[in-house]
Amino acid sequence: MKNRPMIIILLVFLVLGIHCPVEGNPVDENTEIGPLRDVLEKWVETKQLISSEKQKWQNQKEVLTDRTRLLESQVQDLDRKIKETREAIEKTGEKREELSAKYKQLESAGSLLRERIALLEAKTLRLLSQLPNPVQEQVEPLSQEIPADPERTELPLSTRYQNLIGVLNYVNKFNNAVTVTTEVRELNGNQTVEVKVMYLGLGQAYFSNDTATVGGVGHPTTNGWKWERRDNIAPAVSSAIAMYNNEKPADYVALPVEILKLREGL
Repeated sequence: MKNRPMIIILLVFLVLGIHCPVEGNPVDENTEIGPLRDVLEKWVETKQLISSEKQKWQNQKEVLTDRTRLLESQVQDLDRKIKETREAIEKTGEKREELSAKYKQLESAGSLLRERIALLEAKTLRLLSQLPNPVQEQVEPLSQEIPADPERTELPLSTRYQNLIGVLNYVNKFNNAVTVTTEVRELNGNQTVEVKVMYLGLGQAYFSNDTATVGGVGHPTTNGWKWERRDNIAPAVSSAIAMYNNEKPADYVALPVEILKLREGL
């Protein structure tokens, strides 16, 4: 391979020597020089073709090498993604089991909450029937949402609990305060009179008309509030209501109190 340049030079000189005829010995160019020229031209053409093919192969080799590197990089990325996907699937499986366990816990807790809310709703409905009219009217927007049949309601647990809390909060607030309202009381003979009623929480109430001629007391029972007319206490009740409204200076007022035995639902 190292002697190729020398061979090329010798061939060239050989051809040139053939083109220079020796004096006194003419050469037939068509019979001796022509074939050698053809051979040389073919040889040069072949060398050029080989060189061209080598260059093409070198270029293709570089392209193939780049493509191979790219494919290897893509294969590595694909292997990495497959590994990450497998790990994600494993984590998803673990997460699914964890969520399934939590769902069962929540479902169990939900069943318990539904049982408890049904009991609370039933007790609250019984309690509402024993409350005075002013309280019932105030909580009516919430109390009317309490389902009569807990098994058939479509209200979510959160809404049902919110309704109960709203009702019981107001009942508790009323029970811990003195409240004066204006109501209509029925008298004997189907007569009615407008009176002022003073509620001492949910344990006792007194009423009196504006002229302090009609008065009475009220207290809760299992069938609702019971009102009893006692005209003799009307002036004291009227005076107590005036003090509550800051219409009179504070003073001691004697009013009858009835101690009731605690009843279920009150």
